[in-house]
Amino acid sequence: MADKTWYEASQINFGLVMRGIRPPQAYSPDDFFPPYSGFHQSLLDKETITADDLKNGLYAAWSPSDLDAALHAVASLNGSSIDVDWPAILRQARSKYEISDELEKVGRSGKKGNLPDILPLMGKLRSFSVNATTGLQSSRDIDWQSAKGLQKSGWDAIDLTVGGIAESGPIIAFAATKTGKSFWTFKLLSEYLNYYPEKTAAVFSLEMASDRQLKRSFEMYPKLLKPHEEGRLFITHKTRTIEGITADVSTKECDIVVIDGVDGMVKGDYSAGTFARAWSGIIELGVVMEIPVVVTAQPNRTGKWLANKTFLERYSIEWSGGAENAAEQLFALQHIQFASDFEDTRFPVFDDTYYMISWLQREGWREAQDGPGAVIFRPDEAEYINGSRVLWGGQAYGQSMNGKNAPTLWRVGAGKPVGGYKSNRIKKRDED
Repeated sequence: MADKTWYEASQINFGLVMRGIRPPQAYSPDDFFPPYSGFHQSLLDKETITADDLKNGLYAAWSPSDLDAALHAVASLNGSSIDVDWPAILRQARSKYEISDELEKVGRSGKKGNLPDILPLMGKLRSFSVNATTGLQSSRDIDWQSAKGLQKSGWDAIDLTVGGIAESGPIIAFAATKTGKSFWTFKLLSEYLNYYPEKTAAVFSLEMASDRQLKRSFEMYPKLLKPHEEGRLFITHKTRTIEGITADVSTKECDIVVIDGVDGMVKGDYSAGTFARAWSGIIELGVVMEIPVVVTAQPNRTGKWLANKTFLERYSIEWSGGAENAAEQLFALQHIQFASDFEDTRFPVFDDTYYMISWLQREGWREAQDGPGAVIFRPDEAEYINGSRVLWGGQAYGQSMNGKNAPTLWRVGAGKPVGGYKSNRIKKRDED
């Protein structure tokens, strides 16, 4: 069966309505190309629709030639009027028309040097790339059983504790400056791209030039050189708007995205409103493209001030309302230099130790350990390259599970003596 234009599909479907084969309520007026959209709206405006309305009433109010054309289109179907899902064909033809119309607008705007909002267009194009129609679908047509929410990241410290990373949507990591949150994103990418040899990643480095970011990251994580040499890693420090990021990601069809420094996307006044708009765009990027979007952010003023003596809280992130609403997963990253200066004993406290605290997991902690909690990276368990410590590398501090020392998600309240250890604060309290 040859593809139908929106106008041709409108003729057939409205003819099916006139013949009583399809009920008018099975359609929206917007489904039809003019003038059939107007014809259909006039039917829905009636309290009840009779057989006479479908024939004499229409002919009395509208152009007979267009109505005759609709009936003639149905007569030529040769028995396929019932067997074929004509409403689905109509809506797909409409989507093709609208996509083509949007492409023309984007082309005209692009030729004038303007970058239009292409995120809605990318959503429609992605739907067609997987042969899905836009708009409402029957739940029977959706493969809900294969939806997992989480996917393996390739990094044991995440996979064995919180169960992996989100399949799509924002994964937010926040930390004070000099904590190593950019390194954390590249550690994640190094493990992810080596675990999935066919996947690609895009990095939007909003806090550092691309060449410097790559140099630091390759020196810290040499495993990342393999996907780099295979051409599976893309990076830029120049694209700084959600529209530009979406355009770049869709062009490269990347499987995971890192936006390093959400502050770099916010223009004008720093306020709850401007950050909310940034987070809204990030959510849309993840949902429309169906990919995880890793975003780094700063703590708020109180969080920065307290970070030297207490663990960052779930609400310590800058403009926490928008971030928390956006996040599929929320990690606080923290470095404790001297345990003796740290007052918070909710988690085990050690000198020169890095903490990855999982405060929010929208999918819950199924198939993993109970949370919220902290993954701990001690210096004596760390990995070293040329005498330098690899941040977030090595074996995460854990308890014995099935005879092996496995990464552990230390729950809130685990800062009591664990394995013969007492924090300096507990020691002092006992001595007093």
